[in-house]
Amino acid sequence: MAAINQLNSSTLKSLERKGVPCRAADGGNLFFEITETGFTRWMMRYKSPVSGKRREVTLGKYPDLPLSDARERAAEWRKLLAHGQDPKDERDEKNRTQMNTLDSVWDNYYAIRCRRVASHRKELSLYKREIQPELGSISVSEVKPNQVQRVLHKIAFESPQRPTVANDALWLIKTLFNHAIKLGLTAFNPAFPFKESDAGGKEIPRDRVLLDDEIQTLKQSIRQAGLSFSRPNHIAIALLLVLGVRKMELLSAQWTAFDLETGIWQLDRGNTKTRHPITIPLEPKVIELMKELKVHGCGSNYVFPAHRKTKRFGHMSPDTLNVALKSLNHPLKPFTVHDLRRTCRTKLAELEVEPHIAERYINHKINTYDRHDYVEQRRQAQRLLIDAFWPLIVTEPDARPERVQKAS
Repeated sequence: MAAINQLNSSTLKSLERKGVPCRAADGGNLFFEITETGFTRWMMRYKSPVSGKRREVTLGKYPDLPLSDARERAAEWRKLLAHGQDPKDERDEKNRTQMNTLDSVWDNYYAIRCRRVASHRKELSLYKREIQPELGSISVSEVKPNQVQRVLHKIAFESPQRPTVANDALWLIKTLFNHAIKLGLTAFNPAFPFKESDAGGKEIPRDRVLLDDEIQTLKQSIRQAGLSFSRPNHIAIALLLVLGVRKMELLSAQWTAFDLETGIWQLDRGNTKTRHPITIPLEPKVIELMKELKVHGCGSNYVFPAHRKTKRFGHMSPDTLNVALKSLNHPLKPFTVHDLRRTCRTKLAELEVEPHIAERYINHKINTYDRHDYVEQRRQAQRLLIDAFWPLIVTEPDARPERVQKAS
């Protein structure tokens, strides 16, 4: 067995600050891991004396479970293994008997979900803000349909009215109670009788696309806002229009995924909604903006680091861009950040880019049997988008903040 206690607090803080996916051994089959989605946890690797199978099990989240406690827990597991017991089986049985509230079901569900889905932070925020205050402390076997209805009504009809959030909340409540049924904690899902019409109603697909003159107006309003609309926010808007990526694919991106020398961004499957990796070409003008972001980032591992240190994100918050856009003084009809992606795809059609190339450009799922990446064709499409969008949205270098000009 490898030497025990190889890690220390300084090493863990350094790894967490960098945020690069990794696995560091502390010895005694205990590992500290940062996943592809940025989740930090303690892992135990062992061979089950009961089934004979090799297992990798999460002992707890970091920093909720500090180094000293992780070592104590690992020592307890090694003791059980020495006596021929599988500690995971023991823990699962204990959890099943102790777990009764929706909060405990959520913790179990989230521990599994966050390892597999890049968008798990959205579910975390939804649960903490909308569901937990009303249902979190109640036993899952005691939750009644009228309590679920009260949660949905509060979101959908009380000010501010958020019908889309109500639909998302209904989906998550149903999912959590289905999970509780799988765990043997209840036989009834109190959200089962409810449909979309009982929450936020049928959602009408958005069709908002920004026209060229609207993008020009947006640029002018950004310039008039001055430093109140930060340069990284402005660059993010430009990149979303030209690259067509999803908002959080860009805002949570780390520099380790970029090769600015060759003009490539490797977007791995753990950071995409479709779970499909994609190689994104970067043209010289895009690379210039990326280099400017490096200066703004002051050494952060994230392309868009958080303005303030928070426990939720090391990168820019999902709400930042929408809030910044709403603060602008302009006459445009309301639009969201995601509408920029639709604008990009529409412009590709206007530029007569072939549909299968355009769909691959924005990383939509296409023909299952077509595995070609169309990198060169997408690079040509990006040149067309730059010619179309650059004069409309990107300001000249002399408009950058003074501190960035000096740093350059």
